[in-house]
Amino acid sequence: MLHDKQTELFENAFHHAPIGMALVALDGEFLKINDSFCQLTGYPVSEILAGDFQAITHPEDLAADLNLLRRLRDGEITGYQMDKRYVRKDGGIVWANLSVSLVREADGAPKHYVAQVQDLTARRQAEDAVKEAMRVAEDATKAKSDFLANMSHEIRTPLTTIIGYAGLLGDSAADPAFGRTCASRIETASRLLLSIVNDVLDLSRVEAGAMEIRGEPTDWVRTVRDSVALFERQAEEKGVRLVFEEPSDTSERAVIDEGRLKQVLVNLVGNALKFTDEGQVTVRAAYVSGKLQLEVADTGPGIPVHQHELVFEPFWQGRAEGAAGSGLGLAIARRLVTAMGGAGEHNQAPELMLEGVRVLVGEDNEANRALARVILRTAGAIVTEAIDGRDTLEKALSQPFDVMLVDLRMPSMTGRDVIENLRAQPGYNQNTAAIAFSADGHLDDYASLGFDGFLAKPFSVRLLLAKVAQARFNRISAQGDKVS
Repeated sequence: MLHDKQTELFENAFHHAPIGMALVALDGEFLKINDSFCQLTGYPVSEILAGDFQAITHPEDLAADLNLLRRLRDGEITGYQMDKRYVRKDGGIVWANLSVSLVREADGAPKHYVAQVQDLTARRQAEDAVKEAMRVAEDATKAKSDFLANMSHEIRTPLTTIIGYAGLLGDSAADPAFGRTCASRIETASRLLLSIVNDVLDLSRVEAGAMEIRGEPTDWVRTVRDSVALFERQAEEKGVRLVFEEPSDTSERAVIDEGRLKQVLVNLVGNALKFTDEGQVTVRAAYVSGKLQLEVADTGPGIPVHQHELVFEPFWQGRAEGAAGSGLGLAIARRLVTAMGGAGEHNQAPELMLEGVRVLVGEDNEANRALARVILRTAGAIVTEAIDGRDTLEKALSQPFDVMLVDLRMPSMTGRDVIENLRAQPGYNQNTAAIAFSADGHLDDYASLGFDGFLAKPFSVRLLLAKVAQARFNRISAQGDKVS
């Protein structure tokens, strides 16, 4: 009678327990389970009893569970607890705390296991929330440290110039020219310092939602043109072509904050020029369906795909070591665009497209010729190959091309001789754009030899395409430089 009463009490406690309960055979098969365990795993009783615990244990937790069971069965431990994952019937994962003990026969032989399984979902969620809060706090602390370190560096740089030249200025009374140089250096450094401080203040205002946007009817084409023109001298000094491709229809006015539009353009164009040492920076603009669309493209080194979103993060300067500035320009530009109801994004094409452009490649080295052919054809160009100087001249005299890529050192006739012959006689390619390329360093006087550009070997994919696109543009542009 007492045994029956104890059995009844156990059955009631087992089946009505608020946590999962299971009797498990030594081989892992389920002998008995309660409703709480079924709710935890999402399986009906019949399906669980038809299988074993191994089938619903997460693969990454199974080895540890089996090892503890072995130690329990062998008498090395009297029980164990572990946090483990179960794979639910719906494919989801549930974390649980497992507590296992061993029931033995009268002779001490192992009989079966008793498992108690407690759902840890709420606890794990709380732990994850704490971890996330700690991560956010750590990120904020790191951002603050990065900010202070970056600002300390950026502010010290112009201050060093200012202090140094101010000292020299005091000793330059006998040399007015040197004094003017010192004053100029101080002014330049002061403007840089002011720009950095303004960037920090602007970013703070935008982040705080305190940046005031005033939309007024604006001659946006003039605004874009004037903003681009600010960089003409810088582009000229770097030897980079700066182009504003004006839209055909310039009559419509846009309701926009002109000052903020200028700020966006200055940041975008300035960033593009900073990282472009060869080729071209192109600004395009259009007013479509009440929205102003701006695009700034450059032939710089580019940014890896996985870093595209980082370009809009404050202080990120991934494209150049020791780049001057605060690293806030693009971050401010995107936030200003967002504040004005727009969106900013970074897109990087794998190559400049030259769809349908006819290119003659004159190169006696087969490997180099093949490389140029593959690069150009991938960009959509129609490529004709010539194996030496005379072959290059013959092909150039027999059919029209848009661009000619000519090696300077070729058998039978040099690249210079080829171009000299073509320029001297009327024909298909007397005025076709020509690019000299060679492994012999830079050719400073390529223009006087009839070439439109020079490409040094070895060359990158992007630079080759940029050179071809630029040379063709220079030749066919009747207007010349479009920046005015």
